[in-house]
Amino acid sequence: MNRENINKKLTNVQVIDFREHLKASEKYVDVEIISADDFVWKGSIPYYYRRTGLFIETESDLIAYLKK
Repeated sequence: MNRENINKKLTNVQVIDFREHLKASEKYVDVEIISADDFVWKGSIPYYYRRTGLFIETESDLIAYLKK
């Protein structure tokens, strides 16, 4: 997935990096979320997480997920 392509399509979320935990088969996106009152939250959001059945594999699905 391309961080720049995703960031162009999001307004209040900035993708910083992508990380994988290969042994656990998990993938995370590191983000910075800016709320309307300028509060900034930095953290990691799982987007491929077998324990919960979350399997996002395309950029468009990830963008829709981050917009929620």
